[in-house]
Amino acid sequence: MSLPAPRHRYTFAEYLELEDVARVRHAFYKGEIYVLSDGTAEYDRGEKLQHYQQIPSLAAVVLVDHRSPRIELWSRGEESWSCTPFGAGDVMPLDAIQCSLPVDVMYAAAREA
Repeated sequence: MSLPAPRHRYTFAEYLELEDVARVRHAFYKGEIYVLSDGTAEYDRGEKLQHYQQIPSLAAVVLVDHRSPRIELWSRGEESWSCTPFGAGDVMPLDAIQCSLPVDVMYAAAREA
């Protein structure tokens, strides 16, 4: 019987150092770093989103699909959260930080990186 390999726990400072040189973005949770991919999409829209929604001062969560031009804007309302999808040609208003994000521009910038 073989044992699973031990997982390396990172400090938040180590995570930030790695993100400075990484070509792709990651998520940091409880000392572990996760490559954002098809495999994490269910977690991102499920348990991870629920964790974010419990932060009282958080007004919005933006989920960006890495495969196609699709962005989900989760916004806190008076009594609940709502999701608005945006796609190619759309401009997403992000009132929480007083800006608008053109979907096509975001994806063009990612392809150039």
